[in-house]
Amino acid sequence: MPSIVFVHGIGVRDGEYRSVWPHLQEGLRTVRPETPATFCYWGGELGARLDADNSPEAPETLPEDIWAVSLADPWWELTALAERAAQQDNEPPPPHLAPAEPELRRRLAALRTTPVPEAAGLDRHLGSAVDEVLATDVVTDCLTRADALRDELPSALARALVALTVGRSGPDGPEVVPPGALDAFHAVLTTELGGRPMRVPDWVSRLALRLITPHLEAGLRPISWAMAVARGPITRKVTPYLGDVMVYLARGEAIRDKVAATIAGQPGPVDVIAHSLGGIACFDLLALGRLPRVRSLVTVGTQIPYLYAIDALPGLRREAARPPLPTWLNVYDRHDALSFPAEPHFTGAVTDHRLDSGLPFPLSHSAYFRNKKFYELLAGVIK
Repeated sequence: MPSIVFVHGIGVRDGEYRSVWPHLQEGLRTVRPETPATFCYWGGELGARLDADNSPEAPETLPEDIWAVSLADPWWELTALAERAAQQDNEPPPPHLAPAEPELRRRLAALRTTPVPEAAGLDRHLGSAVDEVLATDVVTDCLTRADALRDELPSALARALVALTVGRSGPDGPEVVPPGALDAFHAVLTTELGGRPMRVPDWVSRLALRLITPHLEAGLRPISWAMAVARGPITRKVTPYLGDVMVYLARGEAIRDKVAATIAGQPGPVDVIAHSLGGIACFDLLALGRLPRVRSLVTVGTQIPYLYAIDALPGLRREAARPPLPTWLNVYDRHDALSFPAEPHFTGAVTDHRLDSGLPFPLSHSAYFRNKKFYELLAGVIK
């Protein structure tokens, strides 16, 4: 009688084992109810473990460097200042002070031709950044209330200008920004605008944290805030995932031995379903000729094609002759950043099937096993 073996991927430990396996068993019963399935669980014994957390201590307070927020949205601080000023009375300046708006506009315009050596070359885009600032509604709102914002506006304008110049330096930002260059650039511009460089006000830092939190929860840029305040917990969280990949690529023989022994212990021909890194281990074993009784391989959310493309598969070099392979179905989701179609690299040896879960990454990476269409695909392979 044929057997079924499931080989899990990265990050699976005892808790994930208990949550994934029941769903997979239920789905497999709809495909081949008479065949018990075996879970090849290697993560608990052979997966990456963090021996010691050597992460730097987290700062006691929020980082004063709020460039991560400003580079994502150059206008956030000015928008906050405009809203804050709108709630105050727009009184004229005291008799001994000239109105702030005309002077700020003059100083902004003068920056178009002001060289800033401290900017490490970023100032070559300063003129166009000034033009954008002067044409932006939120800046106009701030300038009309410049008397109420006299102490904070020069610094906020300078931060927006620095962020805009960085954004103009290339499609992916500047190639290299020397340490301290953004702060030095900001300090010079603040002074040129008649202000004085100062510590970011507490209310601005608190607002920055509120603005950045949704990005962090969604796994989007910028992540430097999260690494600054929670590097230790984040390192511990990602180690079972990134660490498993590193362990496998550096010393994967133990994982391959575990998978090979599990498959060899099953009766009859074996159908293998392998997720993520589990698929890589199974493919390597097949390429090395160590799984002679495997009659079909179903890879799910796998990185085999990517590792092959960069010549990093332990079991098969890119220039080597392709070994004989069993029937191979590769299932991927275009929203799963860790899945890749295999047909472009293994033409004639594999059948790709795109199965979209409708979920964003990383949820999409494990959603295959709750999708009824996945088991319909299996029924055509593990007969």
